Amino acid sequence: MLNSYVDRQNAITKYKIQIPKLKKRHQNLLENSSSLSLKLQSVEDPAKLIDLLRSENFSHLKYPLNDEVLILEKNKNTMNQQGHESS
Repeated sequence: MLNSYVDRQNAITKYKIQIPKLKKRHQNLLENSSSLSLKLQSVEDPAKLIDLLRSENFSHLKYPLNDEVLILEKNKNTMNQQGHESS
């Protein structure tokens, strides 16, 4: 019975030691997530995208016309590699 109590206390102590490390890791992940969100917002900013379009590096890009867009539809009755009909 004493051994069970000591084992339980050891497990609790082990978790108490891990908590600060996990809190720090969680905080770092939150900071990285915030940083990446800000970077993504700045990249997707419409004004910046328009400026990039006007720049020499991307001036050849254009929005495709309707007749330049090809839409492929998935056929529901196609055969898979083993010769069985898939749905």
